[in-house]
Amino acid sequence: MRNYAQSVLGHDMPDELQRLRLLESFTDPVTLPVLESLGVGSTWRCLDVGAGAGSVARSLAFSAADGSVIATDVEFASCRPISTI
Repeated sequence: MRNYAQSVLGHDMPDELQRLRLLESFTDPVTLPVLESLGVGSTWRCLDVGAGAGSVARSLAFSAADGSVIATDVEFASCRPISTI
């Protein structure tokens, strides 16, 4: 029997990346302008906890091009390392 976290946050589900991208489509239009309004500096060091498919981390990486971004999540299958952008 699956528990609540396994059914709702089913990182092992075959359509997990699709679910994460759908979440991004709803949350990014709010999240990304907030980050932009903060004026993320080019040398900032950023941490994205619960990165999902990585859209916020990618956005931060563009803004903090001379800094660094660390993205973490329970499951890394949806995120891949990006050495430079």
